Amino acid sequence: MKADHNEKAQMPTIVYLTLATLPSNKANVIQTVRMCDAFARRGCLVYLLAPCKFGRSRIRGILEEIRNFYGIKTQFKLIPLIPPLLWTRNKKINVIVHLLTSLLYVFTCIVFVNLLKKLQHRKVFLFTRTPLLLIMLQVLRCLLGKMKIIYESHNIQYELKTQGKLKPLFIRGLECASLIVSISRSLAVKIKRIMRGDVSVMTLHDAHDPTLLKGFSITSGELRADLGLPQDKWIVAYIGQLWPWKKPEFIIDAFRFVKDHDVILLFVGGSEQDIRRLREYAARINVKNVIFKKFVQPSIVPKYLMAADCLVLYAFDRFTEVLFPAQDI
Repeated sequence: MKADHNEKAQMPTIVYLTLATLPSNKANVIQTVRMCDAFARRGCLVYLLAPCKFGRSRIRGILEEIRNFYGIKTQFKLIPLIPPLLWTRNKKINVIVHLLTSLLYVFTCIVFVNLLKKLQHRKVFLFTRTPLLLIMLQVLRCLLGKMKIIYESHNIQYELKTQGKLKPLFIRGLECASLIVSISRSLAVKIKRIMRGDVSVMTLHDAHDPTLLKGFSITSGELRADLGLPQDKWIVAYIGQLWPWKKPEFIIDAFRFVKDHDVILLFVGGSEQDIRRLREYAARINVKNVIFKKFVQPSIVPKYLMAADCLVLYAFDRFTEVLFPAQDI
């Protein structure tokens, strides 16, 4: 017992800062929540500072809503922030409000972290995947002291491209970060090429949460009945966003070669606009055995995973073939 207590005491505190309003069905927000939950399950003390949709709910109500929406136990601690109340039709004013709000969030976070460091005997790390927040941390660098920052990168070229005049501050923030987390080896190589000095980059590949698929005591047939899926078909499922740049049409193209009418393609997720685009594309190339289910709460997604006979992840170019050769899958 004493050894377990000492081991937990040595685990760090992670303060995760995001501008995404909770709860949300956006993929980056789902990843953020699951990342915090994973850190907490590993023994870290995790605080998620995020704007929240209060409505009529109190803080406890928000926690319960997030727990049910994402299907997690919320082992991390949520520090709800008030989202910006001012929003106008003037783009310049909105940009200024967004920048000031980000600066205020970061200042609040720094004050909070300094309090934690005085009250706890753990190492404290600031963690974010939001470029603008990394920039604001750099703006308030004089208040950070020796505070360690971890930045998680998903698409470094896009992150650089979208910072505009703040790009130099973003690059400086990357250079000053204690650690940059990359979601692939190829991305890690790109980051090191961009950075002028020595930067510490760690690769943590995208992965699924194994706890999501535990605890199912009902059969696939019962799940299909509950979800309104056909019982007598062999279901090939793709679950995720259907953005045009992802080119999910590739999967529909492949299904032209499936001659067995008992095999159906199931898409779960995507906006109404994306679903309409794919419906029209499937009709245009005469692929009829396709079912669309719009966005479902992340807590429901495991049911679709378990109900399907086969899960697919499309690869529409040679780049993915090089990264994931068939013999390694």
